[in-house]
Formats: sequence, structure tokens, C-alpha cells
Amino acid sequence: MKSQNNQHVQKNGRKTAQKHKKANEIENVSDKDIEYFETMLKYFSKAGVLGALQDVDGLEKLYIEAKRIIPNNKKNIDKEIALASKLILDCIEMLLHFSKGLKSNLLNEPEKSFQKFKTANDICNTALKEFKNIENIIDKESVSFFSTLNFLFEYYRLISSNLKESSSNALQRKKGKYISHVEQLRNSAIRLREANNIPICLDDKDEYSKDLIVNMLAFVNRMADTYENNAERIKTEIEIINNNKEIKFLQPIGNNVFIVHGHDTDILHELKDILKNECNIEPIILKEKPSEGKTIIEKFEHHAGHSGFALVIITPDDLVENNGEISLQGRPNVLFELGWFCGRYGRNRVRILKKKGTEIPSDLAGIETYDFHEKLEEIFRKIRDELKLCGIIKEGEKNG
Repeated sequence: MKSQNNQHVQKNGRKTAQKHKKANEIENVSDKDIEYFETMLKYFSKAGVLGALQDVDGLEKLYIEAKRIIPNNKKNIDKEIALASKLILDCIEMLLHFSKGLKSNLLNEPEKSFQKFKTANDICNTALKEFKNIENIIDKESVSFFSTLNFLFEYYRLISSNLKESSSNALQRKKGKYISHVEQLRNSAIRLREANNIPICLDDKDEYSKDLIVNMLAFVNRMADTYENNAERIKTEIEIINNNKEIKFLQPIGNNVFIVHGHDTDILHELKDILKNECNIEPIILKEKPSEGKTIIEKFEHHAGHSGFALVIITPDDLVENNGEISLQGRPNVLFELGWFCGRYGRNRVRILKKKGTEIPSDLAGIETYDFHEKLEEIFRKIRDELKLCGIIKEGEKNG
């Protein structure tokens, strides 16, 4: 595609050169200027071939060679030829950086590809600004040539901008930042379709050029279609995953009630008595169980593993300072054991009994919490109802 397009530019460029040859005697355009311009056109056509082959080394040598033949005294060159040659050189340089960006992309080097696509994009933007400055001085017979060059810069500006952003997003993801693939693909498709709005003025008899532009637009629209299809596919896959994402907890192998507690033994004993006397439940209190040679964590896992419900007493045991603010919190082991039960059996089998004046982490906001002031009898009915709901207290048993 790049090679064919550059051949078309060369064809239109020759028309510009021939126009200057015909006007040679009148406009005083030297043969040397014509020869220089035709050489630049040949370089440009070759750049298209090298670009299509992704021959970065060849493009590098060609750009250096094309840059080397620029006349020292530009004032003596025909103005239109100087403008056209400068834009051709810019286009060759743009293709060089664009091809380098593609190569770095294939090598999974987002830093390098970003810089190369950015440079290619900057060249396109600069060239397009130049077009705005010269559109009023272009000869009528050269409009088709300059319009085609303008189309090329607009076309590659859109593609290099997309690839630049893609490389930038890859860098951001590498640093741990979340970038939505779906949004990225959709935005890329929207920008690529902007190519359909690029203005171009061609000779009515130039059917070859018209077909070429149509093919280039078809190509970029196929790219946009691919982006949109991929965005929809990823979106559907995410929805399927989310719909099937159900957290499954272990089923309790016992029906015991485990009491997690801190330093407030009065509240602990009150809860133990309530459960025993009012609900006919003998709760598990870890410190009252023999170790039998087990470590603390092993002992905890053994008894907790045979429990089906946890009542977690959080009392103001520890003074904590955070960012200059002082608060009273529960013991770290209480929070650890609370998390263990939530992770194993789910929040439905855990209840927090929090004494007034105790701060708890905001992450625990989703766990049912009952606040009390001094005595647990204030919330006894709620505790009993929860144990009934979970099947810990059977109908007909003593329930107060």
C-alpha cells in the first residue's frame, strides 16, 4: 500500500515537473531544479518500497542521501519545487520513524516505539501546518500533487497517533496503572475513521488515484472494524467472567459457635453465659482449650475449623495513633481471626459485637455489626435471632 501510494505521488510530481519544464523559458526554472525535483521523487518512491518491506536500515540511508542533495542556496530554487521537495523529505523522514516504531513494537519495546511514533506524528503535524501556509500559492496544475501529499500526512498522522497512544498505554500498564482495553480500542476505532473526512482534490481524469485513495480508506476502515470487534469481544468475555464469578465458601463441618475476643474478659464471660443459659450452646473459647502440642495457629485452625459461626467481640483494647489522630481499636489477633472466618465461611456466618468507642477498619463495613454500650444483654435478641437463622439454634430448643 505504501509503495503504490508513493508511486502515485511520483506520478503527480512528474506532472508538476513537466509543468515547470514547459514554463522553463518564461519562469526561468533551471534544468538543475527540475533534475533535483525528479531525483527527490525517485527517492520518495523508493522510500515507499523500503517502508513496505520494513527495511529500516535502507530507509535510514535513503533519508541521509536525500537530505545530502538539498541545494545550499535554497533562494535560487523555484519556490514550488523547494516546497514540494521539502515536504517529500519530511515524508521520507516520517516513514523512517514510523517504520522504526513498528519494529520496536514487534520487539515489545514500548518506550522506543512510543518515541518513534511520537516523532512520526510530530513530523505529520508540522507538515500539515506548512500546507495551511502554502495552500494559496500552489499553482492550479500542482494541486493534485500537493493534495495527495497532504492526504498522506493526514493519513499517517491518524495511524501514528493511535500507535503512539497504544505504546503509551502499554507503558502505563507496565507501571501498574489500569487502562481499559475496551475503551482504548473503541477510541482508536473512532480516530481511525476520521480518515474518511480527509479532504483531497484530484484530477477528474485520474481514476488510478481515486481507486488508490478508496483502497487506503478501506484499509483504515477495516482496521477500525477490527478494533471495534475486539472491543466487543473483550467486553463480552468480561461480562461472562463477571457473571460466573461467584465466591464459594467452605461448608462448616461443625455447628459450634466460636467466640473471638480481646482483653475484656467481663464481656467474654457475659457472652459465654448468655449462650449457655439462654441458648443451650457451649461456645468455643480458644484459651480454654488444651494445646495438645499444637502451636497457637494450629490450635486456632483446629477448633475454628469445627465451628459454624463466629461471634467477634471488638473492645477498645489498643491505643492507636494515625496521622496525629488517636483512636481505640481491637486487638490485632481479633481482626486476624475475624478475617479468617470471613474468608472461610463468608460474612453471613460472622457477627461483630462492638463496644461503644471502638474504631474498626472501614474495610469491615460490610460485616453485620451490633453496637453495645456496657452489657451484651442490650443486643441479646439480635444475637439469638442470627443463630436461629443460621440453624445453630434449632426450633424447640431453649431460646429464652
